[in-house]
Amino acid sequence: MVLKLLGILAAVLACLQYVPYIRDIIKGKTKPERAAWLIWLVLGGVLVASQLAKGGRDSILITFVQMSGNALVLVLAFKYGSGGLARRDWAALTAAGVGIVLWLLTKQPLMALAIAVSVDALGNVLTIRKAYHQPHSETLITWAMSGTAATCAALAVGSWDWALLAYPVSVMVANAVTVSVIMSRRRQLAVVPDSIEAEAPEPAFVMELPRMVDGLTRVKTP
Repeated sequence: MVLKLLGILAAVLACLQYVPYIRDIIKGKTKPERAAWLIWLVLGGVLVASQLAKGGRDSILITFVQMSGNALVLVLAFKYGSGGLARRDWAALTAAGVGIVLWLLTKQPLMALAIAVSVDALGNVLTIRKAYHQPHSETLITWAMSGTAATCAALAVGSWDWALLAYPVSVMVANAVTVSVIMSRRRQLAVVPDSIEAEAPEPAFVMELPRMVDGLTRVKTP
């Protein structure tokens, strides 16, 4: 009973997390990272198509709602968002594209899961990078709700099955990092001039994106 309630809570939070985010986009407070939301939309679309192909019906509802939320955010991002043309954005999009192709081609479930988690993480890298430079351009409560939803989903598994835990745990960690970066950078910028925001150096993981893409594009499928 408890596990079922945790699963329901995870689903509710996963759907509601878009409400404050979209509200803040329309108000001009939040500026979504375009490349990140494109990655998440394509990933969500592949997930929906995969579940439909396997005969999923009831289980597809949450994934479809999340894909729809990602689509709406991306549409709004074209007008209100940021990013999408920089080298790091193209690097992430290329890596995500290669990852999704490999995901579709692989016949090994665990390998497919690892690729899906990696593709999802690329969107998080871009968003965390933006949150580092512009912490007030993200809606903190949305990432907190997403992290809480992922935590509930992980707890709802009810066992140490890493095939089931890998994705929600990865989302939980990514959102915890996002929330931490937003909060810490907001505190820093509260006591230093705004110009520091523009002068802040790139986080180390962002500098590694081109190297990641080069490695991925050289991977050969069996």
